[in-house]
Amino acid sequence: MAKGRIPITSAIGFRADSRRAGPNRGRDHPALFLRADVSHSDAVLSQLLTLVCDLYEDTEGFLERRDDAQLWYNRGYANGMVNALNALGYGPQVQTVIEPDAPALVADQALLPWGKAYAHGYQKGWRETQEVMGTH
Repeated sequence: MAKGRIPITSAIGFRADSRRAGPNRGRDHPALFLRADVSHSDAVLSQLLTLVCDLYEDTEGFLERRDDAQLWYNRGYANGMVNALNALGYGPQVQTVIEPDAPALVADQALLPWGKAYAHGYQKGWRETQEVMGTH
């Protein structure tokens, strides 16, 4: 470990067995690090990326679980977060940990109960990410 860097596990509780999430991605990825002298927004970004990874892991296989609207909501929330971070200029950081779902993946489910749960989660994830990053 480089001097002056604290693993996120110490700084914000990122699990040592972290995994890269998203379609066609390998499961293991290097641990993220948070420098000891990071700004507030960098610390918040690291926490948000940790949450996104956790949500992607927890909602893996959500497409086959139409009986569980909470999975769809959580996946929508994660994708809303990812797209809000991309819109705020954090795309390169996001791409180091996750490949977001393509919008077409759930487009044909929009009018169904689980699709509505996804859309609601997406909107909340987008809005709350904007608020947390101080841009809303």
